[in-house]
Amino acid sequence: TFEHTGALREAGALQLCLGQLAAATAHGLRAEGAWVEQCVRLLRLCAHTAANRNALLAARVPPPEAAGGGAGSEPWGAVDVLLRTFALLSQAGAPAEPVPRPSAPADQPATGPAGAGAESSGTPARRGGDGAPPAEGGGDGGARPSRASAAPAASTANCAEQVLDLVHVLLVHTDASAARAEGGGDVHMEGDVHVEGPEPTTRRAAERVATALSLLSSPALAATPALHRGIARLLPNLAAGTSEALTLLVSHFNPAAGDAGALRALEECAAAGASSLHMLQHLADMLNSLPESSGPRNWSHALREACLRAGLTESLSQYILATLPAARGEAQAAAWQSALASPVLPLALQAVTGLARTHSPTQALLLDSNLVPRLHLLEQSSSSGASGLGGHAESLLEAVREAAAAAVDRIRLETREAKRSKALERRREMLRELGLAAHDGAGGASSSAEGGKRPSAASALALQAEALEEETGLRCLVCQEGLGVRPAEVLGVYTYSKRVPLVATPSGLQRAAAAKAAAEAAEAAHAPGGAPAGAARSLAPGRSDVTCSYCTVTFFSPIHASCHAEAARADRLAKAPKTEWAGATLRNSQTQCNSLLPLRGPETPDAAFGEAVESWWAALHGVGRADGARLRLLCHDLRLLLLRFAHGASFSDDSSGGGGTSN
Repeated sequence: TFEHTGALREAGALQLCLGQLAAATAHGLRAEGAWVEQCVRLLRLCAHTAANRNALLAARVPPPEAAGGGAGSEPWGAVDVLLRTFALLSQAGAPAEPVPRPSAPADQPATGPAGAGAESSGTPARRGGDGAPPAEGGGDGGARPSRASAAPAASTANCAEQVLDLVHVLLVHTDASAARAEGGGDVHMEGDVHVEGPEPTTRRAAERVATALSLLSSPALAATPALHRGIARLLPNLAAGTSEALTLLVSHFNPAAGDAGALRALEECAAAGASSLHMLQHLADMLNSLPESSGPRNWSHALREACLRAGLTESLSQYILATLPAARGEAQAAAWQSALASPVLPLALQAVTGLARTHSPTQALLLDSNLVPRLHLLEQSSSSGASGLGGHAESLLEAVREAAAAAVDRIRLETREAKRSKALERRREMLRELGLAAHDGAGGASSSAEGGKRPSAASALALQAEALEEETGLRCLVCQEGLGVRPAEVLGVYTYSKRVPLVATPSGLQRAAAAKAAAEAAEAAHAPGGAPAGAARSLAPGRSDVTCSYCTVTFFSPIHASCHAEAARADRLAKAPKTEWAGATLRNSQTQCNSLLPLRGPETPDAAFGEAVESWWAALHGVGRADGARLRLLCHDLRLLLLRFAHGASFSDDSSGGGGTSN
């Protein structure tokens, strides 16, 4: 689909776009900034192929004069230009705030992207040497003409998010290609040509990290958590494994998480620790986005080692150990209530989960600290509230399980056996109260017939209850019965679905292919207008079909469709009425849900199951419209779920509960 964008690379359009972005100024963006969005959309479209990504990483442009550029200045790469563009966009969204300018080393001029263009003015040059607009024909087919008015704040934020996404694609996807090449695997992607970009120098990596950290603390981004998360997930790749950049990165978060006492102090004075809480949130976002694999250009292992050496890992684990009680009971009720209400605990759990994934030293530290039993107690918590503590504890246990599967499985099995024994004891007590069992003279328990006691009507009913088969599969959380006892009832699980956009694809592909073929034929006949121009003309602005699908996660709480309907009816008629899914959230261990996914049993009637399926699709349509065949939507839903597993992403960000095991 994107192979024809190679013509833009060969014609020098990518280099031209980078040069135009490097020459931009904050004043120019306020006066006429729509062209920046066009450039970014064009580069993002071209970055779908590895050849274009490698070309962008290898490109170099002169730094602007406002950033200290001169005749002897080190040229900038694509990442530097894009970081500066993001800083200018954030300044354009908040004119009163200056562009962040991290301090440069004493012996080096401030030639990095930090603070570039903060004090310059004027309108950037919008045309290249040939007089053609750099973004002409670019974008994803839905580009609109440039407007002379200032871009709205929403458009600026959207453009800034696209810039971060482009930087992420350039760094992460290229690292993945290098890892596959190092392992001898197949490195072919769509138009893949593996040419590594140059590694950043130690000073340049430190400058990039300083720029990103200053942007994290910028008041201009305070109301955009999505941009904060986007910057945080870039930090490990910007550091590029260099010791100076990693030291700067770890020392930035050390005041908030470098000491367990400082973490506990945040709970005592939430107002005074607000900024530190934000810093801790950034740390959790950064560590939770670390990939699991470790390749030649994957810096996750280096960052985990740096956090371990600096004591961040130990302080976070010690805080969790001190916050979570060692047992459950009436004596620990107040301690558990305090732990579940802690604003720091969920962030600490997310950060430690990211540190523990595929990192044996961190896993060994957590095992030695005897943290697993307390995490298991928290995993079973049904009152975790909106913080999703149960899901975070489950994710951390799964990370520790990589090194000690037997220990984690053993403690989970012991809990299941204890619950089963307790349930059997309650069952015997109930049968004893019904007269099923009688005590003989020796004090032993025997059946009614053996004890000589004549069974009553209640005893006969108890005998029938004893004859029922024990439920061994999934059990409804309301009636505690499953497919074994009620095989004809439709059993489902609560799920949470949201509408997500898919990758936009330009329409008129047949027209583009025909234009490209005509350009190639003209070049073969030595006619004016070669393949690059013809291919570029095929990217003329047109309509863009952006399709949507659904993304579904679950805490896997089984419930009968009939039990859910009765519970919803009771919620509506209660003294304090609740909506259908507000009540379902309470039953679902405080995990958000908006649909009931039916499970088909061996004896489930077709009519009842079909009705439940239609109800599920109706609930999905209530979330938002997504056109397309149901099979296609389900395949995309499954693809997004598998991507979460592949990248180690959190399953509880949207629903506040449910981890990898639940899904």
